[in-house]
Amino acid sequence: MLKPVSAERSLIKAADDLKSLFRTAPSAFRFGRSGRFGVPDRGIWMDYWADKNGEKHWFEFGLLRGNEPTKRVVQINMPFSGTREGFTGQLVQDGAKRWLLHWGYLKAKPKAIKTDMFDRAFDLGTKRENVQLSSKVSREYYKVACLDDENFLDDIEDYIKACARVRRYWEDIEAGAEGKTNHSLFQAKLPKRYEIPARDPRTVDPVHDVVVNALAEELTIIGLSPSDERQMRRGPDLFYGDEGKAIGLFEVKTEVTPYSIYTAIGQLFFYKALLSSPGVLVVVLPGDPTPLDREVLHQLGIRLLRYSIDDGTVCFVDKVAEIVGVSKA
Repeated sequence: MLKPVSAERSLIKAADDLKSLFRTAPSAFRFGRSGRFGVPDRGIWMDYWADKNGEKHWFEFGLLRGNEPTKRVVQINMPFSGTREGFTGQLVQDGAKRWLLHWGYLKAKPKAIKTDMFDRAFDLGTKRENVQLSSKVSREYYKVACLDDENFLDDIEDYIKACARVRRYWEDIEAGAEGKTNHSLFQAKLPKRYEIPARDPRTVDPVHDVVVNALAEELTIIGLSPSDERQMRRGPDLFYGDEGKAIGLFEVKTEVTPYSIYTAIGQLFFYKALLSSPGVLVVVLPGDPTPLDREVLHQLGIRLLRYSIDDGTVCFVDKVAEIVGVSKA
């Protein structure tokens, strides 16, 4: 069980370090009041202030559109000292590293997104961790990012955008209930013509192909004959068949996000019709989807095969033979 940092000096140092990580990020710029910084390369912004009584550090995070901030996405406040309830965030020491935590609670209108609602829509695949606030009180938090890790900005960007998707999820439900569309988080009046700046070149990690190859090897080991043959340049990542018919179809994704799951569902049903496949549809994901997404996959008859990558080696969390219903020879 994790224990929060409670010393005032340590908490102030952590707040300063967090602000510095934003201020010194490539392309960072200051806007509005002095504590607000944007990082256009990542499409995120941060704001910081302390309350008048010196009891709380307030951090707000949101998304940028170009160099313009959208509404706040997530607010994380921490005590100046001590360990008390009523804060959406905590700082904990895990070994030699400091972690920023979030309770999974978002202020929103007409009603707040409480922890059970947050968990239902949160899609990063991480789990809550128990934090001992006092001898009698503990609370579960999500790890947001490590202040002592070079990947801090990657992790906090992922968390901010995941919180934005949580907001969008509940806004869509609310809009559906009211019979109208409501995407207030991203509303903006755009000019008729505008330019999108070119992105800097990036190195792309061919994780997708590595996973496909590992899956093909697993299918071969259990006696199946996988193929990635295309029909008019269309087809699933892998399929196996019998007597010319595709029996099992696989779509591999490298992210556990609503978008990757939705596209996998559409691709699998499209290829099922294209190949006249009678059988097994499998989505291959690097982790656990949300309980809601898992339930939808189950209702659609799509099986889930999870994987992880350790030291460059693909490891399937679920047994491939059991997923496809084949006994290993």
